[in-house]
Amino acid sequence: MFCFCVFFPRTEESDNSTLKEFPTFSFATLMNGDFFSDFSAWFTDTVCLRDRFVDINAKFRDYFGITPHEQVIIRDESDTDVSEDEPWTPGVSESDSSSDMSEISKAPETSDTSQPDDSSADTSSTPPNESSETSISEISQAEKPVEVVNDVLIIGTRAMEIYYGSEENAKAFAAILNKFAAKIDEDVNVYSMVVPKACAFYISESKKYSKYAGRSLRDINTLSGALSSAVTDVPIYSILESHKDEEIYYRTDHHWTGLGAYYAAEKFAQTAGVDFTPLSSYTKKVRTGYVGTMYKYTNYSATLLNNPEDFVTYAPTSSYVATFYDQKLQNGRTHDLFWYVDDDHRSSWYSTYLAGDAYSVVIKSGTCTNGRKLLIVKDSYGNALVPYFVDSFEEIYVVDARVFSLSLTSLVSEKDITDVLFAECAYSAVGAYRNNVEALTE
Repeated sequence: MFCFCVFFPRTEESDNSTLKEFPTFSFATLMNGDFFSDFSAWFTDTVCLRDRFVDINAKFRDYFGITPHEQVIIRDESDTDVSEDEPWTPGVSESDSSSDMSEISKAPETSDTSQPDDSSADTSSTPPNESSETSISEISQAEKPVEVVNDVLIIGTRAMEIYYGSEENAKAFAAILNKFAAKIDEDVNVYSMVVPKACAFYISESKKYSKYAGRSLRDINTLSGALSSAVTDVPIYSILESHKDEEIYYRTDHHWTGLGAYYAAEKFAQTAGVDFTPLSSYTKKVRTGYVGTMYKYTNYSATLLNNPEDFVTYAPTSSYVATFYDQKLQNGRTHDLFWYVDDDHRSSWYSTYLAGDAYSVVIKSGTCTNGRKLLIVKDSYGNALVPYFVDSFEEIYVVDARVFSLSLTSLVSEKDITDVLFAECAYSAVGAYRNNVEALTE
């Protein structure tokens, strides 16, 4: 054992998750078997090139054809609304409240908080009810091959969550933003941008599951309509829909792409009345072979592994200084907005933006002199927006509501913030994320 660990050191998992630590020995864990179970898991993490073996295994399993996962959906589709703060986690039942809910676990979603620009958009909810059982014959009738793995829907080569939301939760989030806007100086502009999930635009490619598309739009319209006059809605649903044939969402990851974020950022700049730099002025960088977070959440799907995609970023060419702080805006260090994530951690390439969510960031523009200061309160979807505002605001403050520890109300006052943008994915808006926002705005 010792020799194995010396010559084959521990390796990171492709999703950049925490490796299993060596278990603490006790008589109790020895007797109930936990020690040996934990020891086995620890030993597995010491295997050299573990990720490559996982990939090989996924390809090998693909040769066996249809798996049992393709016939199972845990949630009954009669559940039109979900009132729980944490309504969904891949492969975890709703009753398991002890689960660690990450962003991908915030109930599959599809739409944005903002009301679509197109007044003719379909605002209907769900089509007539269908059987909640998913049979192989029904799947075969879809326009593209369909798999359901750990509650993640794979249509063709695109993996996505199915949206379940709640109008009540949408109204609750709007109420938090309204209360915050009422507490700060009335001269400060407050904006709400809710980013749709990929299923808002691509779930219709499956005849079986297209009925879920209307649910997100319903919640988006509800949230938008519940905003007070002190909060400006930033409607991006229709804009993204008009570009859905472009690469605006990753197929193998639960995030949107830099291109999708660009279109949303442009709409915000128009709404805020600030200058905006066209995409042609940015430096485009392409990394090939991207297989994102959905690879893990689909139990290492060979469909995703065999159909990687490009990871594309657009970096501003104008000058700026970005300082990365802890969650109390202390202990700063300067760094470019884009951080390098190596090929061994390809599922974490989205953390190229701002190094993920670990830091609060302050950016000072070297070109903008309009006196405007922007505070972005976000989840990880907001990370991809930030580079596009370097020429639009003199200063930009970026905080993640899930980890930031200072009062937003005080921050707005102390830093002379002129604009506050709440930017998060739709599931965050209807999930427990809103509780984080509420705590920061008290």
